[in-house]
Amino acid sequence: MNARITWLRYNWKWLLPMAALGIFVPVTTCILVTVLLFSFLAFRTSTIYKQTMAAVRTDDRLIELIGSPVQPGILVLGTFSRHASGTMVNLTIPLYGPKGKATAFAVGSKTGGKWKFTTLQVQAKDRQDNIDLLNS
Repeated sequence: MNARITWLRYNWKWLLPMAALGIFVPVTTCILVTVLLFSFLAFRTSTIYKQTMAAVRTDDRLIELIGSPVQPGILVLGTFSRHASGTMVNLTIPLYGPKGKATAFAVGSKTGGKWKFTTLQVQAKDRQDNIDLLNS
């Protein structure tokens, strides 16, 4: 009597690795997305980000170049460093307007509860020089 060999009996060695991958990949993806979401939200809710966007949205030179309204891009990059003397931040914010694109660069520190910019510049795609928002 010839018994038919089932797929599971023939391929049983593949079942455990495939089940592990089927669980590992979605869980790892969920963890990665959660970490990225919280880091993006941390930048977007910070005081220095809000101050940078307020300065960018009210600068006439930038509005002339990329148009109004000036909107931030999705991928805000930067670093926060906390030290005993205060907090240092370095942000790069992509900007979009109806007439073009630009990138804002903000470097600042927080001492005594107040943020102070050391650099606040915008580089428009159509210009070689930066627009300095601190010395306007």
